[in-house]
Amino acid sequence: MVAQLNEKSCASLQVISYADLVSCNNEALLRLYSAAIDDGFFYLDLTGTACPTILPDVADLMTASADLFELPLSEKMKFDTNKLGLLKNYGYKPIGRNTGVTEGKKDGHELYLIPRDILFGLDPSGGTFSCPATLRKHDSLLKRFTTESHEICSMILASLSTTLGQNCLTQQHRHDQLSTSTLALLKYPSQLLSEEPTGHIAHTDVGSLTLLFCNQGGLQVLHPALDHWIDIPPMPGHAVVNIGDSLRHLSHRRLKSCLHRVMPHSSDKAEGRYSIVYFLRPELEATFVDETGREWKSVEWHTRKFDAFRHGDARQVEGILKGGF
Repeated sequence: MVAQLNEKSCASLQVISYADLVSCNNEALLRLYSAAIDDGFFYLDLTGTACPTILPDVADLMTASADLFELPLSEKMKFDTNKLGLLKNYGYKPIGRNTGVTEGKKDGHELYLIPRDILFGLDPSGGTFSCPATLRKHDSLLKRFTTESHEICSMILASLSTTLGQNCLTQQHRHDQLSTSTLALLKYPSQLLSEEPTGHIAHTDVGSLTLLFCNQGGLQVLHPALDHWIDIPPMPGHAVVNIGDSLRHLSHRRLKSCLHRVMPHSSDKAEGRYSIVYFLRPELEATFVDETGREWKSVEWHTRKFDAFRHGDARQVEGILKGGF
């Protein structure tokens, strides 16, 4: 199945059934492979019985996110990501801290990051999950959704391993090994057409797979064949999945990691755009080689790229955010 995008683009994204991947349907495996090497993005159909709790859990997390972001800024800043970890994948980030869509402007989203290692007690330092009480009461929901998301991503990796003819990619993404895999809750406030866009700067993702659920449009991808931005609207019952830099390199550049951004939506709705995202990333000690022949550890690649969101020479930052150095 192919989903048509907006009328301006004539482009389309593959729709892959998760149930078909679980049953090793050969047609679904081939369409997944095609989407991964040509587009770097696809819709994942999660309706049916293969993963029956994921969609209700997404709805519950949307409600929990709304409650979280309604807290006073002073309360959220007690869990500032600058205070909770060196890897910048833990805690609250306020609006305007990172680079935005428009040159010279800052970003237009706030988020709360929950590292998988901390959530499940894998952190060797013994750190425990710290968050506002309004989020703490959803501890079981957060753990269940993270586990579900990791299993879904693992199935995608196993399916791609089959068609790539590589050693199983899941071996660099084991659930009981340390990584920077992270659950992210995001809010993009509504923005009027008359306002200068802030959104989220064009970038490729640092990790392996991104599993995205959102309640409104705004996501755009720079389609590699068309060389212009196309909208990726949400589809009920589906996640948007994209390939990240790490998987591109682990696949020896056979898979596509495409530029994407979030443009603010124009709406009179006060609630804004909410996203629930699981970022699957390789184990900390996993290694890969970039286009220049340089070998990287996963954690080194992660740290270097996230520094670029904050500061640095403009041309160097642009190269890093777009997947290179």
